[in-house]
Amino acid sequence: MDSGKTYTYFSSLPNILPTKYDYVMKADDDVYIRLNPLAKSVEPLPRVDLYYGFVIPCNSQNPYSEYMSGMGYLISWDLVEWISTSNILKLDLRISWLGNG
Repeated sequence: MDSGKTYTYFSSLPNILPTKYDYVMKADDDVYIRLNPLAKSVEPLPRVDLYYGFVIPCNSQNPYSEYMSGMGYLISWDLVEWISTSNILKLDLRISWLGNG
């Protein structure tokens, strides 16, 4: 789907970032992120095993309904670490694993 860009991004973060964050976000470069509403929306959510974003509600608009809308989504740090160490993911860099939970 994205030639391994998503895998490369997430798998490199534990080696690049000196701090473990609660969440990591991936967003398109042409979107504006309203940080205060985003922070409030994730505040009650768990800090582990989280894949958070907007799923397009109409399947006819998006054949990949298990994926979040491409504008942006975030995952918890434990998933970032899992992505960086899992051998399973290295076999499929097209991010189909992201929808398989």
